[in-house]
Amino acid sequence: MYGCKDRAPYRETVPMQDGMENVWLPHIVEEPFRMSRDCRYSASALGQADQQCQGCSWRATEEEK
Repeated sequence: MYGCKDRAPYRETVPMQDGMENVWLPHIVEEPFRMSRDCRYSASALGQADQQCQGCSWRATEEEK
């Protein structure tokens, strides 16, 4: 089974380092998650033919192809 099949939704934000507070402590900020949340693989010819992707909740719909 694929690790991406019916995975949990991605987070809304991701923690990223934005410099240092001091010598040992990084300054962490939250940035918006900007990657596609839907499966782009299932929109390709390979993804359409991949039997293990059948029934996945993240599979591309007809409008997205």
